[in-house]
Amino acid sequence: MILMSFCSALAFLLVCVFHLVDPSSSMSRDVYLSSVVPIGTLYPLSPLRLLHSDAQSPHAQSWVVHH
Repeated sequence: MILMSFCSALAFLLVCVFHLVDPSSSMSRDVYLSSVVPIGTLYPLSPLRLLHSDAQSPHAQSWVVHH
């Protein structure tokens, strides 16, 4: 959650304050479908995300405490 807040704040600063990125630039449908959609689709399948979510689960924490 902290990482998401940090990235959102950084993106806001880069776009709105420092104007390093042109917010009015449009992305074509082809670029969106070939670049953004595959990343968004593969992210939930990422092994690092699964390991992180398992380590944060109450079941994993109780196993560590009791064993």
